[in-house]
Parts: sequence; C-alpha cells; structure tokens
Amino acid sequence: MILILLFLPLVLASEEINFNDEESIKRSFIPSFQSGTGSLDYEKPNFRYTTSTPSPKDFDYKLYQPARIRANKDFTIITELKNSTIPESSKELASVGIEIYQRKNLSNRLATELSCARLEGYFSRTVFSQLVEFGEKKSSCYSEDLRLTEITTVKIDYISKNKVFYISYLQDEKWIKVGSFGIAGSGGENGNAQWKMKNNENLLLYIYGFSTHMNVYEGDIQIKSLKIENR
Repeated sequence: MILILLFLPLVLASEEINFNDEESIKRSFIPSFQSGTGSLDYEKPNFRYTTSTPSPKDFDYKLYQPARIRANKDFTIITELKNSTIPESSKELASVGIEIYQRKNLSNRLATELSCARLEGYFSRTVFSQLVEFGEKKSSCYSEDLRLTEITTVKIDYISKNKVFYISYLQDEKWIKVGSFGIAGSGGENGNAQWKMKNNENLLLYIYGFSTHMNVYEGDIQIKSLKIENR
C-alpha cells in the first residue's frame, strides 16, 4: 500500500470527452460569447460552426466545465479540428479552435486554432496561436506549413514550473512545433505576457468558431474531439 501511494502522484489523469454522449455534452458545454450569426452547435458526434448571414465579426464560444486545469499543474489539451473553408479574398477568414482564459481576468487569454485565410493573396490553412494580455495582443505565431490538411490535430502543453504554453500539431504521427508563450513574463520563444497569476488559480477552457465576411456551411468547420491530460 505504501508503494502504491508513493507512485500515485506520477499517474496521468486523462479525460477524453465523449462526443457521442449527447446528455453529457449538453451539461458540460455552456454557451458563453456570441456575435453576429456565428453558431457553434453540437450535432452528434461533432460540434459544427456555421454562419447564415456573414458579417465583419461572427463567432460563438462554449465554455467547457469542469476543465480542472490550474496554474500550478502541468496539463495537455489535444483537439481534432476540421476546417475546409476556402476564403476568396483577404477580407475573409474562418477558424476553429480552443482558448484558455485566466479565470480571474478574462482579458488575459491564449487562443490556438486551425485557420483558413489569404496570406499575400494565397490560400493558407495554418495552426495559428495568439497570446493576449489585458485585452491587447502581445504576440502570435503560426505553423511553417501553410497548407495543412482539412482535419488537423492540435496540442497545447502547459508547464507550470515556468508557466509556458507550447503549441504543436500532429503530422505523419509526429508532433510539429508551432511556438511557445510565457505568461509569467519570460520563457516563451514567440512572446511573453504577465498575467500575474497566483499558483492556485483556475483556468477556463473554451471551444469556438470564428469568421469574418464568410459563408460557413454545415460540415465546413467541426470540432471532432477534445482530450485533457492533467499531470
């Protein structure tokens, strides 16, 4: 018994949300922020984002509870995303992803998404990540590969010792690094912020769809899975 207790802290607590459990999904994903005609709806076994009448800013966010992620604990979030939209101008953009907020200050957040846009006139599908402090963008990064597949698995690793987020995506069974951001003033390769978090603070996890000036049809954008690993 003593040996078992000694090894308990090393056990990985993994939670893969069952997207086939309709009742559980309805209880766990709470409508939060919405603008325009953007609509993120659960249709077994996926979340699907659509717009009916495009505007300069359409989006829909759902809060996942209980995410059980804290500033003083390492964790990993993995999500499988689909984005098959085709922007036809530089004004058009569509993305789907996850966003982590500081619970005590919602103006501090980190977003990671699969985004389709026009970069210098050319179509791109990238993993894009952005760090925000007090409502202002501090820094951002995106994958070197600008033509990712329509369905891409994205990962956020959080290391509590230095309070740094590491962003990557899965390609050919290997995790490809995108970038990293520190939220305690240092440690990130692509930028840092100072969220002034206490060690025992909770973080909030949202899923979302976002678009500008775009018709997003049923099936174009999906969140296909979500997994949280606490260490």
